Amino acid sequence: MFFNSEIQACRNGIQEIAGYELPGNEQEVFLVFHGHITNPQPNYITALRSDPKKEHWYHLLVNGVLGNTQSFFACIRYHLDNLKKIESDIIKSIEQRNYKETLGNSTMALGNTRIWDFEYQACVLAYRRCLDQFAGALAAFFKNKYSSFRTLRDFLERRKPQEVTIPLIEVHKKHTKNFEFVLSEGGVTSVRDRIAQYEFVQAGTINLRSRGLVFVGGG
Repeated sequence: MFFNSEIQACRNGIQEIAGYELPGNEQEVFLVFHGHITNPQPNYITALRSDPKKEHWYHLLVNGVLGNTQSFFACIRYHLDNLKKIESDIIKSIEQRNYKETLGNSTMALGNTRIWDFEYQACVLAYRRCLDQFAGALAAFFKNKYSSFRTLRDFLERRKPQEVTIPLIEVHKKHTKNFEFVLSEGGVTSVRDRIAQYEFVQAGTINLRSRGLVFVGGG
């Protein structure tokens, strides 16, 4: 029944309207993980799947990476694609106008870019959710429910086996600095926390100058 032409037409229609796929190169890391747990299946996966009392850790780990993390990663990419398109469309629209001569030496800020702001905020919030979901998936390997990427290093330092934890800790140390805009640390409030708890953070403000368009401010 699934391969019936009418069913397939319904499926294709839904995908055209509501579907979203990661670019192939960004699916690769998830395919690598899938290969790791299936070809051949590691002993720890076999042990989890064969024990009804521990099988839920298998699902939390595998679905945590291939389901939750991958879906939130796609969510980030979707909002980022929208952000880039909006920015590109803004530039194209403004470049069609002869505003430079009119402005002279003046600068003018133009507002009401809420759709741009909405996509920016959604992207930032999805970014943090993706990291925390990934932390939760990794914690399932250690048979623990934990979901903070920000403090993941502290969590891993208290876990064994070290041949697993030490490489993860090193990767966390290396890359955490790239995520400062979604991880509050040392009394500095991240952009993510500003959006989630304190204020409406704009993507930026459009300034028109005699020398051209400039994006200023924002998160």
